[in-house]
Amino acid sequence: HVEVIKSRDENRIRELRSFDFAALARSGGMRRETPATAPEVPAVIACIRVIAESVGSLPLHIYRMDSNGAKVLATDSPLYRLMRYAPNDEQTSLELREQLVMLYLLYGDAYCELVRDDRGVVREMMPLHPSRMTSERLSDGTLRYIYREPNGRQTIYNQRQLWHLRMPTLDGVHGLSLPT
Repeated sequence: HVEVIKSRDENRIRELRSFDFAALARSGGMRRETPATAPEVPAVIACIRVIAESVGSLPLHIYRMDSNGAKVLATDSPLYRLMRYAPNDEQTSLELREQLVMLYLLYGDAYCELVRDDRGVVREMMPLHPSRMTSERLSDGTLRYIYREPNGRQTIYNQRQLWHLRMPTLDGVHGLSLPT
C-alpha cells in the first residue's frame, strides 16, 4: 500500500515539474492577481480566511514593564480594553483583527486611525483601507500619511495618529504585497 502511494506521489511530482507554467501564462490561461482581484480567486480567499480567522481568534494580551523591569499584564490600560473587547463602535476585537490581517496579507499594509481624547489617550481604533493610503518619509525622518476618503476628501495623518502594520519592506515605508 505504501509503494502505491509513493508511486502516485512521484508521478504527480513529475507531472508538476514537466508542466509549462510560463506557456500557460503567455497563452492568457493565467492572470496576474492584484490585491483587489485576488479575493475573487477561491483558493486565495480561502487561505486568507484561514490565516485571518486563526490570528484573529488568538488570545491577545497587552503588557507593560513594572518598576522592576518585569513584564505584567496591562489590564488597566485603555489599549488593553480596546484590543481585547471593542476597538470601535462598529467592530469587535476579533472582527478588527481579522480585517487587519486580511488587508495586511492582500496589500502588504494595514492601517488603523488612533482616535485620541483630549489627554492623548487612544479611545478608538478605526481601520483605514490601504488602497486609499499613500505615505512618504519627510525630511525630518518622520512619516506622513495621506488618506483619500470615499467622498474624495483627503485626510493627512502623522505617524503618531496611525497604527501601521507592514509586511517586510524594501524601502522601510511600504510593505510588500503578496498577490502581485
